Amino acid sequence: MKPILLILLASLAIAGLSLCQSTRYTADQLPAKQIRWGSGGGFTGIESGYILLENGQLFKKEKTDGALTELPKAKRKTAENLFERCFTDQLLRMEYMKPRNTYYYLELADGDMVNRMSWAGEDGPEEALQLCKELNALLPAE
Repeated sequence: MKPILLILLASLAIAGLSLCQSTRYTADQLPAKQIRWGSGGGFTGIESGYILLENGQLFKKEKTDGALTELPKAKRKTAENLFERCFTDQLLRMEYMKPRNTYYYLELADGDMVNRMSWAGEDGPEEALQLCKELNALLPAE
């Protein structure tokens, strides 16, 4: 009787651990809900940026060909907190498009819904500037 109980408990423990794991996405199969940020413009007009997913996965969009490269993962709880702050009515409805020759951007995407804000230098909306600083802090040192 004891071996059956031990097998049952071990099976439940393994099943519980597998439920705690988050889905791991690939660069060619990302979920619809994303936070995107970066910069662009200048002489070449090329845009580069990053994508954060709710599970903490980070991707870098290469300047030259737009290919995505996976970066070291951010803490899941940190990512979830950023998503909660970003996907508020205030930020989802905010309209701010004041780019210049060089610019920064913050994009909130969820399926067909995409809200993009763009600004030059430190002239952006306070919330967007603060979020981009926190998002940049998640990136590995280069």
